[in-house]
Amino acid sequence: MAKRRGHRSLVVKCVSAQSGLNVDEYLDELLQFHEEELASGRLNETRRKQKLNALHQILQENVLEHFRASSNDIRSHAEKLIMSDSISVSKAAQLVLDNYVEKFGN
Repeated sequence: MAKRRGHRSLVVKCVSAQSGLNVDEYLDELLQFHEEELASGRLNETRRKQKLNALHQILQENVLEHFRASSNDIRSHAEKLIMSDSISVSKAAQLVLDNYVEKFGN
């Protein structure tokens, strides 16, 4: 196993919960790894990044949901224009976005 983020490489071992083979050694390695990550600050940094990613994901989902709900009529109109070859996809997208900004922008 190659080194990752500065901690030492671990030897791959066969572990069996059913027979108990190497379970204690594996648990010791996990606990030691956790302590090293905590002491170095990497664990807290990883958790902070995970929290920010979760925040951004929730915001993206909520913004997209709001956008879909509030632009249903204009999106339907744009889809019809696209299907009749009256407008390009990029122009239809711009039409929908412009309408959304007009409604909810600054």
